Amino acid sequence: MKIDPKAKGCLKWGCGGLIIMFLMVVVLPIVMINLTPLHETSKTAGEEVKNGLASATAAVEDSEREFEQLQQSADFADLSSYAERDNWSGLVAEARSLLNSAQRVYDDEAGPILERNKFSESTPLDEAVKKLTPMVAAARDAAPRWSQRRDLLVETRENADEVARNCESYIQRASGELGVLKTTAARVQSQHESASEEIGKMIGELDGDLTTVTEWSKLGIAEYAKHKAGQGADYLMFANTCGAVPQQAQSIWERGAQVSARFAELDHSYSKTLVDMKADYALVIRRQSWDNSYDYPPLHDHDWTRTVDGQTFDHFDEIPGSLATVSRGLFGTSFKLLSGVDQARWDSLKIDPEESMAERDDDGEIWLQEAKATYFHKYFVTENGESSETDWIPVAEAFFLANLDNLGMDVESKPYGVFESDKLTQAAPPGMAFVGNERYGRWQSDGRGGSVWNWVGPYLLYRTMFGSPYYYGRSEWNTWHGGYRGSRSYYGGTSTSPSWGTRSQTVQTSPRMQGSQFARGGGFQRASSSVRGAGPGSRGGGFGGSGK
Repeated sequence: MKIDPKAKGCLKWGCGGLIIMFLMVVVLPIVMINLTPLHETSKTAGEEVKNGLASATAAVEDSEREFEQLQQSADFADLSSYAERDNWSGLVAEARSLLNSAQRVYDDEAGPILERNKFSESTPLDEAVKKLTPMVAAARDAAPRWSQRRDLLVETRENADEVARNCESYIQRASGELGVLKTTAARVQSQHESASEEIGKMIGELDGDLTTVTEWSKLGIAEYAKHKAGQGADYLMFANTCGAVPQQAQSIWERGAQVSARFAELDHSYSKTLVDMKADYALVIRRQSWDNSYDYPPLHDHDWTRTVDGQTFDHFDEIPGSLATVSRGLFGTSFKLLSGVDQARWDSLKIDPEESMAERDDDGEIWLQEAKATYFHKYFVTENGESSETDWIPVAEAFFLANLDNLGMDVESKPYGVFESDKLTQAAPPGMAFVGNERYGRWQSDGRGGSVWNWVGPYLLYRTMFGSPYYYGRSEWNTWHGGYRGSRSYYGGTSTSPSWGTRSQTVQTSPRMQGSQFARGGGFQRASSSVRGAGPGSRGGGFGGSGK
């Protein structure tokens, strides 16, 4: 008998079954989504913005009521001219306008969603709340502005003597502290000529601000004199000038203290030469096993953590799925590595697939749960003429990878006479940032018509850092100083044969660097261009691996 294709579904499931299946697969999820209430977090945020709007409404209404009452009171006669000049009515109107805007957005967007309370509208509610939150805050903050202006005016008038005293006192203190700072600045400028211009700029900015504030104070004190003489002082002018002086003066001397602290930076010198680096790699391998005799078996997890080398780390980190399967039956245990897994590298992990496997479990799957890389640097540090070598210091993966070419180079340096904000973070030959500064040495003739840098005192170590004595020539320094300083790393030589850094003969043949852990681990044999970047997700990459 030939079967009509259209009837196949009814023959297999029964037409009633197809209808039920359609209802379960298509209709029921839609119904369930519409019956499910808003996401709890979204609903809570919506209720909070609703309450905030109610609070802002009360604040604006109270402010309007208070302003109306003031206008109708006998006290307003003395304040009316100030209210008009200071535009108190405009401030009241602005608060109402901001509130109305927030209310419209709530009525059009957030309110209806809260009322319908459907899960499918959680995201639109979140977006409405994000828009409403700053609008509600702006309306609430605007409500008391006119009354704050009134209170300032009244308090200034009632406490005129104290306001005037504070005004003059703060100006005197700011002037005195700035005078001391100017004396210090002159001394520092004579000691650090390279920073003289920037020091002058900082002092000039403070001096200009003090001049402005002093002029304010003069205007305010003039109104105070009228107050004392009963000649009708302009208390709004008095409040806006002398009332603002303490805050502005305090800002000036606080900034002056920061400038003074920056002066101290000029007498601080340091450099950090990268002398070793390493990466520790660990794999977390997980097995999940279960008992197939159950329809819904419980799952049992077991983890192995293994420390590995960079190549092994990369190998497993690059495998996207499972690594192996394990099963147990009447005829023993079957273990199978999946496609792409190298047998030798798996064997190096020394993992027993059945370790701690539940007795009744007969199936299991093994995968890479986590690949963890931890990176370290070791530095030779000089600080104000004292030198020392650090222990291993953890560094971020990005910083580690960015400095793979910088072994034997300064990765950070700040000479005398340089502000901390101007320190150099572009890799340079060790001590190069100090060349040309007479605190560290002198230029001397090389006997061939040129000149070389001759270190003095504790900085002689830069001459023999890599074993044989080395002198920076003026030509090399000019190249670095004119085209690289503060903008890009400098390796000298050519791109294929650099004079400095990890790939240079200077560093690779140095007894000091040959004894580094980086060298012992084969770092010099791995071209930096093959270093892979970060692995999938949060996993790090092994430097010197197969590349990716």
